Amino acid sequence: MTVAAMLAARAADDRPGLRRAEGGRARTWRQTVAECAARAAWLAARPRPADRPVHVGALLDNVPEMVFLLGGAALSGSVLVALNTTRSAVEPAGDAARADCDLLVTEAAHADLAAAVGAATGRPATSTPTRSPPSCAAAPTWAPSGRPGTRGSPGSCPPPRPTRSSSGGWPARAGAPATRCGGGPAGNWSTAG
Repeated sequence: MTVAAMLAARAADDRPGLRRAEGGRARTWRQTVAECAARAAWLAARPRPADRPVHVGALLDNVPEMVFLLGGAALSGSVLVALNTTRSAVEPAGDAARADCDLLVTEAAHADLAAAVGAATGRPATSTPTRSPPSCAAAPTWAPSGRPGTRGSPGSCPPPRPTRSSSGGWPARAGAPATRCGGGPAGNWSTAG
């Protein structure tokens, strides 16, 4: 089952879907899928290379935006490349270049790192929209089948695309942490069952 199919199956589910690890705030699956669909619309509106989908490098902590961006990539047929924020700018810049990232998405906590990676690679650094647009022609629609549809083809789903982690797909510098699962001020979030 693809991530897009899993999200489609939860689009009308009002049970908790994304929850803060410390037990605080929770979002329903319906809210989580809606946020993913907003990111998919944003990604679908990006210029695409002629020969492949958009590759998005993410410099994000373990925050809800990472989940929304992962879902958005799945729904739009884009490729998400999780770049390791615990490494010096040279290393994620190399990962972004090897993965052919077209743009970098970051949060305020990593703005300096994103600027350095962007300068080294020539890729623009940005943040995703913080809330869903009121209406967007590029927004995925939810067809009666429950499968996400994309702009111009209601009810169809783009082919699944791989999700890469810079710590899992390419050699890391010796002694570097493989992943970052910290929360910082935003705390730790996880998907609920």
